[in-house]
Amino acid sequence: MNNAARDYSANVDVDAVVTANRDGEHASPFTRFRQAHVAATQPVWPAKVVSKMSALLRLRPDWDTYGAPSPRYDAAMFALTLLDGIMRPDTPEPSVVPTPNGGVQLEWHETHVDLEIHVLAPYEGDVWWKDHGTGVEHAVDLSQDITVLQQAIGRMSG
Repeated sequence: MNNAARDYSANVDVDAVVTANRDGEHASPFTRFRQAHVAATQPVWPAKVVSKMSALLRLRPDWDTYGAPSPRYDAAMFALTLLDGIMRPDTPEPSVVPTPNGGVQLEWHETHVDLEIHVLAPYEGDVWWKDHGTGVEHAVDLSQDITVLQQAIGRMSG
């Protein structure tokens, strides 16, 4: 029995496909597909949030004209680490704002969920979220079990 896919793949020069862009050659359809697939399946939030966090870390003391300290580097890094552990590819991007005590706040205000994560330092801060569909509201300390945070992210995603 003749298998067209097997016959086609047997005739493809794999080295040519892998090195399609070498020496100015045009990318093969396979390479273009792979690039498009990676671009389409990667979440966009990391680059945007890192950019926002970098801008916050450049704030000078008294950024609010009321004597607020600059956001703490360790708070920003912990917030990014926290996001990396809970975000899904389809989770909306959070707003990223400085707090007057040197912390960082991540916020989502979606149709069914309001979620705020305040990070003062690693494992210091709090999480508040409200599910408008059920009316349930949660407030927990970041040093506690934060499975409630995963529930909120799950509710906003997909």
